Amino acid sequence: MAEETKESKIDSYGRVEIIKHEDKPLPLYKVNMPEFSDAEREILKNATDFIPVEIARESEKFVTYEERNEFLRYYLKKRLTQELEVKNQPLDNVDILLSLAMGKFYGHSTLGVLLDDDELEDIAIHGIGAPAFVVHRKHGMCRSNIGFKDEKSINNALMKIAKNVGREINEENPLLDSRLLDGSRVNVAIPPAAPKGPYITIRKFRQKPFSITELIKLQTMDEGLAALLWACVEGFGIRPINMIVAGGPGSGKTTTLNAISSFIPQNEIVVTVEDTLELNFKFLDGWMPLEAAPSLRQEKSSITIDLLLQNALRMRPDRVIVGEVRGPGAITLLVAMDIGLNGSMGTLHANTARESITRMTNSPMNIPLTMLPLLDLIIVQNMIRTKEGGVRRYITQVAEIGHIIQDNVELGLIYEWDPQADKLARTQYPIKLKDTLAESAGITKPELDKELKRREELLRRMVGNDIMENNEVLKIIREYRHNPDEAMSKLKKKKGWF
Repeated sequence: MAEETKESKIDSYGRVEIIKHEDKPLPLYKVNMPEFSDAEREILKNATDFIPVEIARESEKFVTYEERNEFLRYYLKKRLTQELEVKNQPLDNVDILLSLAMGKFYGHSTLGVLLDDDELEDIAIHGIGAPAFVVHRKHGMCRSNIGFKDEKSINNALMKIAKNVGREINEENPLLDSRLLDGSRVNVAIPPAAPKGPYITIRKFRQKPFSITELIKLQTMDEGLAALLWACVEGFGIRPINMIVAGGPGSGKTTTLNAISSFIPQNEIVVTVEDTLELNFKFLDGWMPLEAAPSLRQEKSSITIDLLLQNALRMRPDRVIVGEVRGPGAITLLVAMDIGLNGSMGTLHANTARESITRMTNSPMNIPLTMLPLLDLIIVQNMIRTKEGGVRRYITQVAEIGHIIQDNVELGLIYEWDPQADKLARTQYPIKLKDTLAESAGITKPELDKELKRREELLRRMVGNDIMENNEVLKIIREYRHNPDEAMSKLKKKKGWF
């Protein structure tokens, strides 16, 4: 008698189960879809007809996708509930029907169920009949039980996606790279460019960006480093630090850049420049995002990151932030630092601080060595796979850029990953940036150390009190900026905030 193959449920939430199968390398991300009745299937088939033209037009008056989506979801859920009641159907499946119906409305089809899960980072469809592969924040790469079963369904989804982003996709234009209405980045390849396609890859846009306290809780960094980065980004309102967050694909560098940017003073004007919008600075009234996405270009346009950066310098910002530093735009970013836009930042594809220097000083960036000291700090983040098969993202190096000695850039590693202790550790190298920070604050270095300790304690109490929501974290940070003693007092008493 053949042995039964063992499988075990390692996680579950909502309608999702994560199942580990001993004979398969990847866990199964399983969405428990209900067995719909004939009446429910008929309702789903006609679901998009429940949104009349006047309601669709009304939704377009909302400024943000979130507001528009919430309005449409509210209306559609109400209509689905009415239809179910008319047909004497139970309301148990109304939420899953809503996800599928919204997927049809936006052209995502069955992918709507996956897009609704904020625990997913990436979604990949590798052709007709193949299951979608997903990257889960906790469990890494998983195969799923969701996909397109036939050519008609995937083609309908492709045409709707292309229409929504204002592009065409056909044999003459078989590639599409753009963003969905919710901000997620989508890449599509169809034949002849993809002989075994179509392929659809979606990098999901997290509607609620990770807060600095969430990253501390996830052990991406500790409270001590977070307090130092707080002082560096804020600069005590005088001289913020210029920095790069480096890392490989999927390492979480954009997530970290987004989180530490919450330390930017609220009165600043910040211009962000990206190929496709990923940064989310809605907490800043003076945020001006610029995008060089293909969906916004004319066929022969030359809107590049470098051109947008040059334009950003004319917009009188307090600082500029580049989603990904590469090509000629790298020099323009350092020019921005040189003319006084301190606190400018960006991300870079590199796995170590030294590799970051090598990449920046060689083609296609070609930053002259003499300009590199304009950059103060390099943060390196990496994705590490756990023994259980999941993934964790850690800051593995923090390095100061020093002098140039015999055509070699001096790097001071002030934090480095300790694999034996399984944590980021402070090195013996002195933090020279403290001189700049102390001068900006008009205090001595011992006084600066005391201030950093107090901020570290504030962050520790926030994490201990489970204050994770960005709006709550921002409220405390801003209160601290205006009245540190009052902020600490309220947090110690655990009241008076929300």
